Amino acid sequence: SAGDQLWHEDSASIFGVAEANDQFGYALAVGDAGNDGYDDLLVGIPNQAVGGDAEAGVVALIRGGGSGLSAVGNQRWHEDRNGTPGSAQPGDHFGAAVGFADVTGDGRDDLIAGIPGQNFTPADVGAVLMARGHSTGGFASSGSKWFHQTLTGIAGDGAQTNDRFGAALYRSEGQWAVRLAGSPSLLYAFAGSDVRCAQSGGIGGEVVGCRL
Repeated sequence: SAGDQLWHEDSASIFGVAEANDQFGYALAVGDAGNDGYDDLLVGIPNQAVGGDAEAGVVALIRGGGSGLSAVGNQRWHEDRNGTPGSAQPGDHFGAAVGFADVTGDGRDDLIAGIPGQNFTPADVGAVLMARGHSTGGFASSGSKWFHQTLTGIAGDGAQTNDRFGAALYRSEGQWAVRLAGSPSLLYAFAGSDVRCAQSGGIGGEVVGCRL
């Protein structure tokens, strides 16, 4: 109908190239990265290759404006972007879950991205990345952080093979629930640079809560 838009990696001026099984749109979130009053769209592309790393994953930001979404100012985020913690690896699935949250309290929504296949020691521990919203719109690499179970101060039983921290994200009134796909369930809390943690029981290793 009138005003509808269709977006993909081969859309005019969108960074990237559509490839088989990229899974553009696997995860979606809406927020205002530039605090300009227009909602922007985050698109998870968890099977996108980065360099030679298959299924490393990418997150696309498509900016909003007075006429709807626009390719102007669109961004692609992945772990090989300068200033981003970590590095892209095959099977990371960066962008399997995405979200917006004003973690820094500056009025601009920040990027939250799940990386459930991120390897530390052991494998497939998973991580969540935060990149700050920028005054010019989009996100800034400077000051980006990640959270995972190998960090000092994170409560719980420690990183385990196939935990897949960040497999899903859920936000409700300043709190984030981060799903682990395969470990004992935990409850986490973090607010900017202040990491507050608590452990919670559960069935099937499903629940991690992050308070922002």
